Amino acid sequence: MKAKLKLFAVAAAGLVTGFSAAAASAQPASEASTYPSRAIRMIVPYPPGGGADNVARVIASKLSANLKQTIVVDNRAGASGVIGTAAVVNAPNDGYTLLFTVSSLIQSAALGTPPPYNALKDLSPISEVAQTNFVLLANTSVPANTLKAFIELAKANPGKFNNGSFGNGTSAHLFGEVLKTMAGIDMTHVPYKGTAPMMLALAGGQIPVGFSDVGAARSFLYSGKLKAFAATGTTRFPILPDVPTFQELGIEGMDLNGWYGLFAPANTNPEIVRKLSREVAGIVRLPEVAATFNNAGIKAVGGTPEAFAASLQQDEPRWTQLIRQTGVTAN
Repeated sequence: MKAKLKLFAVAAAGLVTGFSAAAASAQPASEASTYPSRAIRMIVPYPPGGGADNVARVIASKLSANLKQTIVVDNRAGASGVIGTAAVVNAPNDGYTLLFTVSSLIQSAALGTPPPYNALKDLSPISEVAQTNFVLLANTSVPANTLKAFIELAKANPGKFNNGSFGNGTSAHLFGEVLKTMAGIDMTHVPYKGTAPMMLALAGGQIPVGFSDVGAARSFLYSGKLKAFAATGTTRFPILPDVPTFQELGIEGMDLNGWYGLFAPANTNPEIVRKLSREVAGIVRLPEVAATFNNAGIKAVGGTPEAFAASLQQDEPRWTQLIRQTGVTAN
């Protein structure tokens, strides 16, 4: 009798577990079918007016119209993006709190004090929205017009050329250090508090060279105030077709792209993630959005969650290796 009771208890527990699992699976499906039923908060972990904020607002505006719900862009700057990112990591995974961020997300763990989260485990990738490349710029007074000529000039004048970036630990800083290592040149890094002051210092001749994203460089290049030696990435950027990539010129470690991406907290309903991903893919292909992106020097992607996750898994160890190899920190 005791054996029969024990078997009955096990069977009953199995039925309860089965019903619980069914209820759990039914609930997310129901949530996904009615999503979104209220306002969505899109956290940008950087100040208003920057590249990430500008792209986020383009996406949020179109996404709001398509989903027929308010999307509030919430700038939570601080600690190089950690504060805003942590707010999303710790938010309910119901699809109503999203993160719009940049490639520094997967660099930050290797740049100093590890953040209070694991970017690859604690977030659900939704879409790699767009990519951008970085370009090595020079003041027109620098007596070189190609990367090869500049490297030769820098080797002949060790320590003479300072290279600027828009802050310690940024991609611009990292690419400068990679160039120094791979080309065997001696330059002193000069960090600025943002892209705008760095670009003004470069155009004004306070620093001879510096790395910037393509969007910030575009107007300076078109007006002839600056010149470009080479760009990161694997292919030439559409709005700078005459600027070769470092890869073309034989400089290794410079083929990584910067990106803008959309995330949700980990374990967000996959149907909600896919729905948002499909919407973003459609938005970035709109002619007016493509034109806006092109003018800003960024390239639309709008990839799937799976493709974005695979890219992150591939790029994170490469960034970590470059950061450790060059000794770059965010301090």
